[in-house]
Amino acid sequence: MSGRANGEGALTTIQLRETPRLTYALRLADSMLVLSHRLSEWCGHAPMLEEDLALANIALDLLGQARLLYDHAAALEGAGRTEDDLAYLRDAPQFRNLLIAELPRGDFAFIAGEATDAHQVAQEIDAGSLILGGKCGHGIFVG
Repeated sequence: MSGRANGEGALTTIQLRETPRLTYALRLADSMLVLSHRLSEWCGHAPMLEEDLALANIALDLLGQARLLYDHAAALEGAGRTEDDLAYLRDAPQFRNLLIAELPRGDFAFIAGEATDAHQVAQEIDAGSLILGGKCGHGIFVG
């Protein structure tokens, strides 16, 4: 593991040996993680209680899917890393998420579009489960 260390010796970034399968898994996991955080910003701010609860649940679903994909990516890399290492010990330029997930929070119509994009990503995961070695399967559901 290489990276910068802070004053206490803690690792602040990691370097990955990326393969096409690892890059694909990280692209999906990063998109899910970033979008889950963006959707969670709406907690308590949606126009109606039902939308508020729905967005919070979708955000939790996305976070769970990201964890599964990070765990699989760690296994693909084979360097003994964990899902937390891949999610939290990489610098921002190392993330491969969809750029739409990084856009500032707009109005509710915009966030509904982002949630639709998350559904498309989930369908891509299901379609790409063979590329990921069947790890994700059809058990992934968004919205």
